[in-house]
Amino acid sequence: MYYLGATLGGWISYATVDIPSDWSWRLPSLLQAAPTIPQVFLVFLLPESPRWLVAHGKPDKALKILAKYHANGDEEDESVGFEFAEIMTAIEHEKTRGSNRWADLFRGRKSGTATSTFPDLLANQRL
Repeated sequence: MYYLGATLGGWISYATVDIPSDWSWRLPSLLQAAPTIPQVFLVFLLPESPRWLVAHGKPDKALKILAKYHANGDEEDESVGFEFAEIMTAIEHEKTRGSNRWADLFRGRKSGTATSTFPDLLANQRL
């Protein structure tokens, strides 16, 4: 998907390069921003993550969402039960371990891994 968007963006920019005004760069920018406008409003229609719901004390809602999207509403389905148990176990493990924030990636023993991984990801986008 990335390559399609990058190729399309490149060709649109190439097509507008000869426009003798600021619209030569504004038009491609506006066209690239256009798909995000509906997303900003439609994101509020999405359900919360089951993992987030469990972490915030709403396991019943989490189970219903898992059942709706993984088993056509059947809360007794084996895969729903398995996934729900995995989420519960992971949340309990994180609570016993202590802090669970993004900043923790940059502290402690594994901080070098995270610090070197992010620049690698950015550099590899160009490949």
